[in-house]
Amino acid sequence: MNEDWLIGFTEGEGCFTYHSYKGGIRKNGTRTIYKFPSPTFQISQCDKEIIEKIKEYFKKTGINGSITKRPRIKKQHHQAYEFRVYGRKNNLKIFLFFKDKLITKNKKRQFETWGKRCDLYE
Repeated sequence: MNEDWLIGFTEGEGCFTYHSYKGGIRKNGTRTIYKFPSPTFQISQCDKEIIEKIKEYFKKTGINGSITKRPRIKKQHHQAYEFRVYGRKNNLKIFLFFKDKLITKNKKRQFETWGKRCDLYE
């Protein structure tokens, strides 16, 4: 596995997304809600060995992630595994890894939106 292969694989199977979390502070008996984006990078694949190699590759670059087993939606679907990277620190490294390297229009747009929404452009 090399950088070019991983970039191409991410173009097809990767996702740059974020989740908004809510937190609150009680003030005069009321609850104030704050929303902030938490960046997430994920790659899904039925071949667990490939997902494990992706995790190992990123670990060598100082990026920590986890592998989870995705639930099957239908019986006839193959079991899928997902490599996910959570948190701003690790996703900033993901951002720098993929910056200016993606080729397809849709994935570039997704990446740029993700970077802006999560304040990863510095």
